[in-house]
Amino acid sequence: TIRLATTPSATTGLTFASIGSGVLTVRRMPSPVYTDPIVINHSLRLRARSFQAGRIDGPPVSESYLMLDAAAQAFTSNIPLMILHSFGSGTPNSTAPGAGTPEDTKEDVWFVFEPKPEGETMVARLTNPPDMVAPGYFERRGSSTFGAAKFSMTMGAFDEFGDGGDVSPLGFASNDDFVLNSLFDFDRSLVHNDLAYRLSNEVGRWAPRTRHVEVFMSMNNDVGASGSVPAYGVVTGATTGADYFGVYSFQDKISRGANRLDVERRGLEHAQDPL
Repeated sequence: TIRLATTPSATTGLTFASIGSGVLTVRRMPSPVYTDPIVINHSLRLRARSFQAGRIDGPPVSESYLMLDAAAQAFTSNIPLMILHSFGSGTPNSTAPGAGTPEDTKEDVWFVFEPKPEGETMVARLTNPPDMVAPGYFERRGSSTFGAAKFSMTMGAFDEFGDGGDVSPLGFASNDDFVLNSLFDFDRSLVHNDLAYRLSNEVGRWAPRTRHVEVFMSMNNDVGASGSVPAYGVVTGATTGADYFGVYSFQDKISRGANRLDVERRGLEHAQDPL
């Protein structure tokens, strides 16, 4: 249960909105004004902003909450865990973008859980406090693998206003877009690209950093019966369940930037190709 603590001179009202509630959306305005404690009984993102007459509006803030089933609570791994929770928006369209078919981008909240020491081993658990939580987006990527059951994704982070927000998950250099690469049909070992990129970095030539992660994506767009928890409201931890997507290679996206390819942007004044 969430309660708003105030002082006599504090805000006159607090507005909130949550993705996937069936009524509100992340940018819907106006949102309800806070009057009573908010009961959280399923996975959701809660957004709030304070307002007071004669003062500048307060900054929007958010907190995200996960409800885990018994299998998810017991799930462990020796590599980082990620949850992409889109709060019922469904799986991205499996038809490649083209004429009449726009890119199907899903908004989500992105949770990262890194392994922690347990005795002599390192263990990642979904019940540990997350090492990173950020609103963001994901979409399918690839050409011949675009429609694969285990599809690769471009993903990134937003700030509280829905603009690109730099994050540095898993020790990666700060940026606002990354890749989850599956290569399910072509490299089930998930080693080939990762090894080549690592060798390139070790000899001083930039290549994407990579790290293996286990991924859960809670995207079910079914709704629960009246008064019950919606189907997307509980993250299922069984490896045979709908939310478990398996091991991916998390990578930098190849792009220009100070933390990536430090390549000068070409303008109209550049009449010749660089040497």
